[in-house]
Parts: sequence; structure tokens; C-alpha cells
Amino acid sequence: DIVIDTATTVTKTATNIINIDNNTLLQELFCEACSTLYNDILNAIDHQTLLQYTHVIKESDILRRRMEIIEQGTELSDALPQLSNLITSKQTY
Repeated sequence: DIVIDTATTVTKTATNIINIDNNTLLQELFCEACSTLYNDILNAIDHQTLLQYTHVIKESDILRRRMEIIEQGTELSDALPQLSNLITSKQTY
């Protein structure tokens, strides 16, 4: 009985560690993605400002950057519910 209880405890502990590691990893990935998106937005603003100073604005470049930023925002938006669910499920342990 003690061996079974110990094995059960070890299994639960290992599962909790895996869940915590997964939650931490997902949080780090989400934060990194947010940071990347933020930096891309700043770079797009800087790029647009630079183009205005040189008086050469290519609409295609601005539209391309806009689409890239929208795609990154969509990816983050899609990942948010999964991250939220993991954080919520972690709190129930």
C-alpha cells in the first residue's frame, strides 16, 4: 500500500511538474510573440517615418508590413484562449 501511494504521489508530482513546465513555456512563448509583434509595429513606424523623410513612400511596402503585423496579431489572438485555459486549469490543482 505504501509503495502504491508513493507511486501515485510521484506520478501526480511528475504530472504537475510537466503541467507547470508547459504553462511556463507557453507563457514565455506568448510573451516572446507579443514582444516580437510590438517590435515589428515599432519597426514599421520607424520604416514609415524614414520613408517620409526621404519622400519616397511605397504603398506596397506599407501594405505588406500591415499584412505581416495583422497575421502576427491573429496568431497571438488564436493562442490566447489556449494559454488562458492552461492558466485557469493550473489554478484548479
